[in-house]
Amino acid sequence: MLVLDIAGLALSLTISTALVMIVIGAGLRRRLNRDFVLFAFMQTGWAASSLLLRLALWFRLGNPTGMLALATVCFAFMGLFLLMFSFRYMGIRGRWTAWTIIAVLSAILVHAVPLLQGRLVADPQLDPAGVVFYGISQWGIAASLVPVLCILFSLVLFWVRRRHVSEPFIVVSIVFLLTGFLVGGLLQVHVPIMSITNTASVAILGWGVVRRQLFNPLRELAADLRERAHRQELISQISRRTATLLELDELLVQAVTLIQEAFDYFTVGILLIDGDELVLRASTLASVHAYSKLFRLKVGAEGICGWVAAAGKPLLVGDVSREPRYVELVKDARTRSELVVPIRRGDRVIGVLDMQSAQRDAFTEKDLVTQ
Repeated sequence: MLVLDIAGLALSLTISTALVMIVIGAGLRRRLNRDFVLFAFMQTGWAASSLLLRLALWFRLGNPTGMLALATVCFAFMGLFLLMFSFRYMGIRGRWTAWTIIAVLSAILVHAVPLLQGRLVADPQLDPAGVVFYGISQWGIAASLVPVLCILFSLVLFWVRRRHVSEPFIVVSIVFLLTGFLVGGLLQVHVPIMSITNTASVAILGWGVVRRQLFNPLRELAADLRERAHRQELISQISRRTATLLELDELLVQAVTLIQEAFDYFTVGILLIDGDELVLRASTLASVHAYSKLFRLKVGAEGICGWVAAAGKPLLVGDVSREPRYVELVKDARTRSELVVPIRRGDRVIGVLDMQSAQRDAFTEKDLVTQ
């Protein structure tokens, strides 16, 4: 078993080191590449320290306890960097992601000192079958929740958004990583499971990144061009269907309806400036449209729409619950994110186009440019 364990760790070390070099060679300008390199580098550290731990126990040399602590630290950081990679891969942004990462990093740093002092894991030994086992304190078991929750959260993200993932096999990589840690790291079965599962995990995840970033660099560009062509066609359809309308109110109602149908936003509205106020002229929400011309906002003083009308700049809000300028139109509104762009006549802002979604972080820079 020991020879199999050492061979697995050596293979894992080789694969992770190669992936680090490949992705660094491809360039670190993309955040996704940087996050993966951090994950792979921690995998390299885990494999190297785990390999040295086994050699130290086999030959009864060195500091096995120190190698065990180093391997544990590296695995904890693997969980953190995997979560960062998952956020970036899914395009998930927001303050909550930053605070989540800060909380995880703080938890790792808090446990680092007692870990290095041998109060979490200690006394590594080889059993007669050649498998490494060690003691885990109750505090150590509690601390293990940090990487477990990171890996589990990453798995949930990939599973929930699996329809939008071009490399769905990445889910298998995360399952391998989680299973290896739970079965091999915590339950400590008498099989070198972590060396096997971690090798498979980093190989699968690395293949996904290399395939996405290097082997097929034109795929994302082609998809982006197709999406742009689709959006331009939708814009042309809206233009053709509204070109023959003469009544302003009918034009505005048709415009918001067509935009809502074309882009599947929760609600779309148009507000025009009247003096120092924005007046609602059209909305896809029937309950709101019924009060059109009665619903008013002070330009520059009320709502995201009021700010955009005064500033003449578009505003994209990923989470309206964190935006103090947000004004709720109706009590049962399902709005979670909002995009507002100014409507201009020449150099003068005459109103705003307001789009809202029931999902957080629903809008992108592409939506902003299109609208």
